[in-house]
This record gives sequence, structure tokens and C-alpha cells, in this order.
Amino acid sequence: MRRDGFTLVEMLAVVAVLGLLAGAVAWSAAGNVRRGSRREALDRVIHADRMARLEARRLGKGCLLKFDLSTQRISAFGGVYTVRKHPSRVLNVGPTCRIERIWIAGRAQESDANVPQSPQTKWKRVRSGSVNVEFSTAGRSVSYAAKVVFDGQAGEEGLGDEVWVVFSGLTGQATTIEDDDRKIEKLFATVVAGRPDAH
Repeated sequence: MRRDGFTLVEMLAVVAVLGLLAGAVAWSAAGNVRRGSRREALDRVIHADRMARLEARRLGKGCLLKFDLSTQRISAFGGVYTVRKHPSRVLNVGPTCRIERIWIAGRAQESDANVPQSPQTKWKRVRSGSVNVEFSTAGRSVSYAAKVVFDGQAGEEGLGDEVWVVFSGLTGQATTIEDDDRKIEKLFATVVAGRPDAH
């Protein structure tokens, strides 16, 4: 006897297989979206620095980036030596991440108990409030680093939950490093000490 269709059991098996495949695709895509959003968040921080350097060179005036750790905003101010009241651009860091800490080359404060006091490796560690990074007319700044902390699941391929972005003041080169405070301290000390003309 000839059959012209599928049985109910065969249809259920096909639906189950398609459901499993759709679930696997959705799971994979969600991981890619999370990785993409992490990379995008880091790229926004790096882009803010690059735009400030370009704007300073283009306008021939110093400018400023203000990292506000309480509101999680990065504000760019053009013509830093004349007008600082209204930012030309404001960037919200993002709902899935935050800038937890900024290290910036400069005189260490008394409250920074763990900051090395050698004249070649002085920097400030800022965990709250705001930090201003000034850019010269040549687009140079002091060297600084920002620790970006991501919310969500740990162990994603490519980016961890905490990433440092280190900016070399002289060149503007941005380097991203998985969170390792000892490694970042050595790197940042090298950047600051090795490029005295950058700050």
C-alpha cells in the first residue's frame, strides 16, 4: 500500500530536530552579539580618545576629554583653553559595561597610598568622580589607562569581564589587556617612564 504523506511521529521528529537546530543557532548568535557588544564598547572608548586627538590637531587648539565615573559619560570639550562649559560630544559608556577606574600620569595624590613615588613613574589612580585628560594642539596628552568592566556572563572567548585600555600619550596608541593589575601596572609604568615627553 502506498503512503502519500508523513505520519504524525515523523512530523514531530522533524519539528524536534528543527527546534534543536534553531536553539543552537540562537545560542551561537547570542554569544557573538555579546562579544560584539564588548568589542563595540571598547571601540567607543578608543574612538573618543582618537576623536579628541584629531579635533585638537584640526582646530589647532587644545581640547579635553572628561571621564565622569559617576555618570559613566565621556565628554569632549573643544578649545579647552578658552571654553569648557559645553561639551561638543557626549558618549555614554553603555548599559552593559562601566569604566571602573582611570590611571593617569601626573603627580600622585596623598590619598593614593599605593602609587609609586619615583619621579619617573608617578601617576594617579582614580576610582570615583571625574578625570580630565587634556590634549595639546599636536594631539598629545598624558599617558592614561581606563579599566572597563563588563556585566554579564564570564568566560567569553576573546574578551574577559575586565579589560584595561592603555593610551600612550605621545602617539595615542591604544592597547587592550585582560585584567591583570600587576601586568597593567608594569606596562603603565613603562609607558609613563619610557615616554617622558608624552606628559
